[in-house]
Amino acid sequence: MLSILTVTVPASSTALTDLASVQAELSLPGSEDAGYLQTQIAASSAAIASWCSRVFARETVQEVWRPEIPTGFLMLARVPVASVTSVIEDGVTLSASDYEVDPASGFLWRLSSDQRSWWRARKITVTYAGGYILPPAQGRTLPEDIQRACVLMVAAQYNARGRDPMLRSEAAQDVGQVSYLDPRAGMEAMPPQAAALLQPYRAVIV
Repeated sequence: MLSILTVTVPASSTALTDLASVQAELSLPGSEDAGYLQTQIAASSAAIASWCSRVFARETVQEVWRPEIPTGFLMLARVPVASVTSVIEDGVTLSASDYEVDPASGFLWRLSSDQRSWWRARKITVTYAGGYILPPAQGRTLPEDIQRACVLMVAAQYNARGRDPMLRSEAAQDVGQVSYLDPRAGMEAMPPQAAALLQPYRAVIV
């Protein structure tokens, strides 16, 4: 069942890694190529979010459903769910004992006498905070493998600077031959190692 989602408190940043982590990966000193790397961090973070079909940064959002028939559960779009501010059924605000949420999956159940029941309202509005705290913020919750994938993408872009993107191999007589990865369509900027790390976080679109 589709919902209408509105971001009420946007994230201050959507970068999935920080400059220091990328510089450490590339063994670069302090300010060397910092501007270029920041641009690539932003681009790689956006590419990862698009490939995974989800927003990783924690934001406060409001989702509205208008069920045509009773439904067993609602699925919140932004996970993991950090906190639920309010759940409103047809204009009536529910108490915390009237619903139950699984933070990891985003499933939201209606409770009646502490038993799972049905959502029967014609309009349900849920306001909540969902997503991860991104690095380098204190208390970060973004999984390490997501950050690692972003670092690998930025490093790949940095190391490929100046090379013809259409070039797949080159040879020099009496010197040797070098071949480059021939990526699958739609994954031109994503190293296979990064794709493997991100696979568990791809949202299933039905």
